[in-house]
Amino acid sequence: MFKRIKTKIAKNREIKTIMKKSGWDKKTVEEQLEVAKTMGMKRKRYLYNEGWKYSIEELEKLNKDIETIMRKQKYELAALKGRSKVLKEEIVGRKLRANKVDISDKEYYDNKLFLLSNKKFDELLLEKQQLLKRIDNVEEYGIKRVTYKRKHLEKLSENEFSRYMKALKSIANTKEKCNEFYIKLAMERTGLSREKAINDMDSALKMGIDYKWYIRKGAYGLNKNERQELAKFLEEDDKRRKERSKEFFNRICEVTGLPSQIVELKAKEAKAISGCSYEDYLGFKFWEISPEEQTKYITLGKYDLFRAKYDEYFSTRDNFDVKANFNVVFKDFIKRVWFTNENLSFKEFEEKIKGIKKLIIKPLASTCGIGITTVDCNKSKDDNKKIYDYIMGLDKSIVEEFIIQNKEINEFCKTSVNTIRVTTLYDKGKCTFLPAIFRMGNGGVVDNFHADGLAASIDLETGIVNSNGVDLNNNIFEKSPATGKVIKGFKIPYWDLIKKTCEELAKVVPNSRLIGWDIAVTDKGIDLIEGNNGAYFVSQLVNVENRIGCMPMIEDFIKDDIDI
Repeated sequence: MFKRIKTKIAKNREIKTIMKKSGWDKKTVEEQLEVAKTMGMKRKRYLYNEGWKYSIEELEKLNKDIETIMRKQKYELAALKGRSKVLKEEIVGRKLRANKVDISDKEYYDNKLFLLSNKKFDELLLEKQQLLKRIDNVEEYGIKRVTYKRKHLEKLSENEFSRYMKALKSIANTKEKCNEFYIKLAMERTGLSREKAINDMDSALKMGIDYKWYIRKGAYGLNKNERQELAKFLEEDDKRRKERSKEFFNRICEVTGLPSQIVELKAKEAKAISGCSYEDYLGFKFWEISPEEQTKYITLGKYDLFRAKYDEYFSTRDNFDVKANFNVVFKDFIKRVWFTNENLSFKEFEEKIKGIKKLIIKPLASTCGIGITTVDCNKSKDDNKKIYDYIMGLDKSIVEEFIIQNKEINEFCKTSVNTIRVTTLYDKGKCTFLPAIFRMGNGGVVDNFHADGLAASIDLETGIVNSNGVDLNNNIFEKSPATGKVIKGFKIPYWDLIKKTCEELAKVVPNSRLIGWDIAVTDKGIDLIEGNNGAYFVSQLVNVENRIGCMPMIEDFIKDDIDI
């Protein structure tokens, strides 16, 4: 009799709990419990699994799932029940509720969540539901769940998360403005109406070419097969860029000592204000300056728009991307001997290298100095034959006479040709000089900033180096690490000639109006190395010590077209 009374009390308590949580009256609760009973679901199971939230069909499926779990985990559940005195139905019921809010079985059992009081368990589920809602919110802006977890964004406070969402919304609005700008450029360059331009851009987008790359890579001038090749390239390039972004992000966390969620928050707020990438944020040390100061920098986001406007890539790409073509187009400015390793006999090879002591070999597909090698030649005929065989066995490459650089320039690094990068903007018949830098090697073959080299800023008027050297990791050098020569204060030889030559170079390919020219200095004058269409302003990186951003230099060229 005592057992029946105890069971009745428990039944009434469970009914009251269900009434309170479901909002139903007693009669409705009892009717629903009867329905659940017909499918084999007892009151406790109905309560633990919040059965009032399900339709009859869903409730029936839930009950079958519980039975399946209990059959599969019979012994494990029995052991848990024996140690914890918790009913098996309650353990399973709680696990299923936990699964709904992204708590895995391992997390559930390892942390013994089935032992929590009802109040604490409900609080945990509520917290997890809020986190899931956060994930849903950020996913709308392209932040993937794996990124959310990797950067520990669940640790942001409500206020911080609100700021984060505000930044994401601002970034999304900026992207819409940028897309409008790209549509305008597409109309100008194709002569299509707005509707037809958008249709073509959307067609490319489905293939994996977004609006930015549609303009940047001239997809409007490509056929279907060429677009497919471009889309494949962009897919691979996107993987590379994402890996690089992770590296920069982790580096920011390491340098600043800030937790990843705060770094992500601050970086996104900076991007909303300035358009910066993680590389910009790290290189310009944006965590040290105010939002107002951040806007003075030409970040990657702003520069993408700037070069889209002034660099018509499609019509001029072969003049710059294909190194052999570049040497033909700009032959009047190239003083050294050069040739390619195609259809070249040994006799022709010997004729071309006559009187030359050293060659530099550049793969036609290389960027950032990757794959460039040097060889000494004319020691003997047998040695020349070995060099010839080596060169002809390479992928398509351009072979050039190694430049004997100016003695003063050579004092900064003797293993590489140390070059001057001058950026020009040619618009409406006028050449404007943008930032210039002096690039030095660090013991390697090339002086490239992305190949362990370093760079310093050059005053455009005087040609005097006005900053210390900086490498890509933001290390600052008062002296060349290769030779110990003091960097700041050095006057670039033939500076006036360099500027005059760059003005002439800027006019050769009118549609490519934004070019970074790499110039070598010899004892006899200067020699053009290459031109980089749409070259980014690494000069701001070398000026990070002086806190000089270059945005004021280009504002007049973009303010009427680009509002970000």
